[in-house]
Amino acid sequence: MRFRRRAALLALALLCAPLASCQEPSRGLAVERYDVAIRILADTSLEVHETITLRASAPGARFVRDIPVDRIDAVSGLAASLNGAPFGGSIGQLQIDQSASRVVYAIAESGRAETLEIRYQLSGALAAQGPRGLLRWPVLPLDRSFPVDVVRITVRAPDSAVFTEGPSINDGQTPAARDAHGLSAELSFVQPGQPVIVRGEIDFGNRPVMEPEWQLNLVRIVRLTPAFLAGGACIIVIAIGTIVMLRLHVKTSGLAETDQRSIGKGLRQTGWVAIVLAFAVAAAIRQWLSYLGIWPMAIPVGLAVMGVLFIWWAGRLPRQYTSRL
Repeated sequence: MRFRRRAALLALALLCAPLASCQEPSRGLAVERYDVAIRILADTSLEVHETITLRASAPGARFVRDIPVDRIDAVSGLAASLNGAPFGGSIGQLQIDQSASRVVYAIAESGRAETLEIRYQLSGALAAQGPRGLLRWPVLPLDRSFPVDVVRITVRAPDSAVFTEGPSINDGQTPAARDAHGLSAELSFVQPGQPVIVRGEIDFGNRPVMEPEWQLNLVRIVRLTPAFLAGGACIIVIAIGTIVMLRLHVKTSGLAETDQRSIGKGLRQTGWVAIVLAFAVAAAIRQWLSYLGIWPMAIPVGLAVMGVLFIWWAGRLPRQYTSRL
C-alpha cells in the first residue's frame, strides 16, 4: 500500500510542479502616483520608464513589479533608481532579478513617500498584422493588490511611424489626448486589479513588422498541441492494455507461483521507472520546450499515470503471489 501512495504522491508532485514558481505579491502599500512613459523605437522595440511614488501603509510593506513576458521576445536593460539615485542593479532593500524580469523593493520606513523608477526595453513586443505592428501593453501590474491615486500615461512613436488605429486605453473607454504619433492620459483612483491596457496599430512606412518569436510560437502551439495530447493519451491506453493482457494471462495460463511473483515484481519496477522517466522528461520540457506552454507536459503526465497504474495493479495481484521490493 505504501508503494502505491508514494507513486500517487510523486505523480501529483509532477502535475503541481508548474505551480511551484508562484511569487509573493506586493503588500502593505499606498501608491500615490504611477507614471508610465512608453517610447516605440524605429526597430519596433519598446522603451518603458515607470515612476512610482509610494509609501508603506503597514509594517513589512514591499512593492513587486513583474514585467509581463508572455507576449514579448525579451526584456533587456532592466534597471531601477530610488529617490533620484543613478540607475543600477540591486542595492540594499531594492532587488532586481534580471532572469525573472522582476523588481522588488522592501520599504524600510513607514509613512515616508518614496520614488521608485524602473526602466527596461522590450524586444518583439509588437505583434505583426500584415506589414503593421499591433501594440498591446498592460501599463499597470494586472495582479496588483493596491489602488493608485493618479496614473499618467504617455505613448510616443517615432516620427517615421504613425498610428493607423488608436492608440487608445482600454479600447477607448478611458479618455486620452491622441495624435498620429501617440497619446497622453491621466487616470484617477484606479482600483486594485483594474486593467489599464494601451492598444494601437502602427505603420512604420516602408519597413514591415516581422513576426516576433512569441507570435510564431502561438502558431506552433496550435499545430502541436493535438500531437502532445494524443501522445499522452496513447501512453495511458498502452498502460491499460498491458494491464488487461497481463490480467487475462495470469487468470488463464495457470502460471506457477514463482512466475506470478516475477510478474508483480517486474510490473512494479516498470511503474517506478515510468515515474522517474516522467520527471526527467518534465524537466527537459521545462528547460527546452517551455515556449510551447503546458501542452508538452501531456507526455510526462501520461508516463506518470502509466507508472501509477502499473504499481496499483501489481498491488492488487493475490498477496501470496507478490513480493514487496
